Amino acid sequence: MIAMLRGRVVRVGEEWVILDVQGVGYRVFTPVGSGTVPGAELTLYTYLQVREDAMVLYGFALEEQLELFEALISVSGLGPKTALGALSSMDADRIRRAVLSEDLAALTKLPGVGKKTAQRLILELKDKLSLGSAIELELSAVETGEPVGEALEALVALGYAPAEAKNALGKAAKEVEGRADLESLIKSALKHIR
Repeated sequence: MIAMLRGRVVRVGEEWVILDVQGVGYRVFTPVGSGTVPGAELTLYTYLQVREDAMVLYGFALEEQLELFEALISVSGLGPKTALGALSSMDADRIRRAVLSEDLAALTKLPGVGKKTAQRLILELKDKLSLGSAIELELSAVETGEPVGEALEALVALGYAPAEAKNALGKAAKEVEGRADLESLIKSALKHIR
């Protein structure tokens, strides 16, 4: 199985990229809005679907996206195209939260997901998914109005990806332990963002 590809983007389609990996071009279906441009270096964590008539590669910039994709396609009646569409329209953390909080309204906003499919998603994935420590920290901090939650919101508002901001805030929280005010957290987190 092809688990990961690293190469140069040759072409970009609406929901795919062609990735040149040492002279071999791979067409990889990716979530829309991945922001890739021809000529850019790209690493994708991949899922290879083998069918009777084709082999199809799906690629994701983050491992957590791949894990959620695999969980989504394990739900009966939900195929790779619908799972890819879901990840294109909503980030992985929000989908996880919607499933774990049994938020039917949020799940039915995903393309190709109706009320019955949303109920099936909740039923089949609720025990399989976990929020993870960074997201749990974010939820508790945002709910209680702590500086970590506010810092996360500020970093996302500045244009950083939620996963990248959470990772940096996790490191920053360890650094500023005793003085975890908003300003200290943001300054420290910005040092950890590439």
